Amino acid sequence: TNASGIATLGSWTLAAGANVLQATAAGVAGTGVIFNAKGKASSSGFDINLRFVALPTVSQLNTFNDAVTRWETIITSDLTDIPLNFGPGACNSPVPIQETVDDLMIVVRLEPIDGAGSVLGSAGPCNIRTTGGLPILGTMRFDTADLANLEAAGSFGNVILHEMGHVLGIGTVWQSKGLLLNPSLPSSSGADTHFTGAQALIGFNNIGGSTWTGGSKTPVENTQGG
Repeated sequence: TNASGIATLGSWTLAAGANVLQATAAGVAGTGVIFNAKGKASSSGFDINLRFVALPTVSQLNTFNDAVTRWETIITSDLTDIPLNFGPGACNSPVPIQETVDDLMIVVRLEPIDGAGSVLGSAGPCNIRTTGGLPILGTMRFDTADLANLEAAGSFGNVILHEMGHVLGIGTVWQSKGLLLNPSLPSSSGADTHFTGAQALIGFNNIGGSTWTGGSKTPVENTQGG
């Protein structure tokens, strides 16, 4: 650290895949700060950057990395880098977020939620880009009471993919962008809920939806969960 207490790192050589660096202050409890970076061959395309509040196990870190790689394979368009400047507490982060983000940052918390067997996790965006209306910062939470069972069943990766999708905007920014029509509410259960995105319609037709007669395209589950 310098005279102002600002810590810097001379260099950090990344290996391929997920990398984690933990910084601590000697003799001061609870000061561990975790930095995560993913080594990749190219900086082009869409990038998802994770910030872990609690250090995951190696196995968990690899599962998170697999989920990130999967979404980056699906989403290929690069977005403009945006500088963020938030104090502690923003988007579930205990430390300030003061950096330029390319293209999405997700704060990840592994913590108790409601015990085993109920809520596995939750997620969503915290900040939306002014141009384009897509998330730039979001958070994911996973119940530590469920982690062992999820990993043993081989389903933890699917849960991460699901929650990461919500941070990316799936289901969470549809209405703000005018893409979700006839949403099914408790007062209108069974409505013809559908997603109007042009590319989604093309994808739906390509997998057999061209013969769909169950309502408007592209259909969205509207049974209030389950």
